Amino acid sequence: MQILRMNLMCLSDINVFTFHKLPGERAKEGYWPDYESHHVCRNFDAIKQWANDNAMPEADV
Repeated sequence: MQILRMNLMCLSDINVFTFHKLPGERAKEGYWPDYESHHVCRNFDAIKQWANDNAMPEADV
């Protein structure tokens, strides 16, 4: 359980993934996410605070 917690806290990803249409023959498969963004460990407390600040009033985050 500790590994899952550490993973969520360090790897919390707030990047926006863009989707691109696949080229050539693969275009019929639709769009594919671009995962080429640079990852930085995040401040989990700041992410949690943002989630609490932006939650629906009756939601418990």
